[in-house]
Amino acid sequence: MLINRGRTRKFVNLPEIVTAVQNAGFEVVPIEPRRDLSVEELSRIVDSCDVLMGAHGAGLTNFFFLRTNAVMLQVVPWGHMEHSSMVFYGGPAREMRLRDVEYSITAEESTLYDKYGKDHPVVNDPESIHKQGWQLGMKYYWIEQDIRLNVTRFAPTLQQVLRMLRE
Repeated sequence: MLINRGRTRKFVNLPEIVTAVQNAGFEVVPIEPRRDLSVEELSRIVDSCDVLMGAHGAGLTNFFFLRTNAVMLQVVPWGHMEHSSMVFYGGPAREMRLRDVEYSITAEESTLYDKYGKDHPVVNDPESIHKQGWQLGMKYYWIEQDIRLNVTRFAPTLQQVLRMLRE
């Protein structure tokens, strides 16, 4: 299952990602969580999947519906978000006996790169932004950012997940 967030940290090149994931050997169920989708229906769909993939955010809470030993593939946005990704989703997933794989995007895979340019501190010095307070980090890295996944760079991560599923 490939979850695409609705408003923030969404995949702006979703069709390209779906094609890359299919070409890697996966059957893809793309979904954008909607309020009219019942928990029962969503949980049944997630339970039928071996992998839940999405950008760091609330959509990944659906990992609760994965079977033991399934894989949660978390795409970690730009801006030193690895710690938050592990605390909010990676650690709990592992405690539930799921396999957690994280793919951290590069600055060039963030829409912040296009919006602010490579020389802006939001892009080249995320730590300086975080030091100015959580509100500024939230503004840029949690709210303004979308993801343009580099499917070539992402391909080895998909192969890693396939190997995990075969174990």
